[in-house]
Amino acid sequence: MNSDPNWSSLNGIVKNRRSILKQNRFTGPISDLSNLTALKLLFLSENRFSDEFPASLISLSNLYRLDLSRNRFFGEIPLSVNRLTHLLTLRLEENSFSGAIPDLHLPNLQEFNVSGNKFPELYLARFLNSLRRRFGGIRHCARRRWRNVVKLHRR
Repeated sequence: MNSDPNWSSLNGIVKNRRSILKQNRFTGPISDLSNLTALKLLFLSENRFSDEFPASLISLSNLYRLDLSRNRFFGEIPLSVNRLTHLLTLRLEENSFSGAIPDLHLPNLQEFNVSGNKFPELYLARFLNSLRRRFGGIRHCARRRWRNVVKLHRR
């Protein structure tokens, strides 16, 4: 499938609680999804979406899992991602995000993956040290240039 999703019809499904649109070869930017306020799970991985981090996703305050991995997103991860306070999983790996990784204050976050992006090693090291101080323990594997998921363990 090479066409883009019909975002207007998706926006009309306000009561939908999960949206799994992975591996569809969708392209271009993600349209405004802010009407999908009941959405808890959003999986858009393994497509060809391209743009900066979709600002409309920040209004989806009920999200528990957000997977934008393996797309063509670029730019910085916005600090406003901290508004997604219910997030358990945030997967952003294998994109082209760059700059500093924001200081995350997501109280429920258990899995965070930014491997395979364009973050300088210095920012990654600072970010991991920050996580260690706040969460007491993290499990990650630095083999193959930050390719594995960071698991957070609460104290």
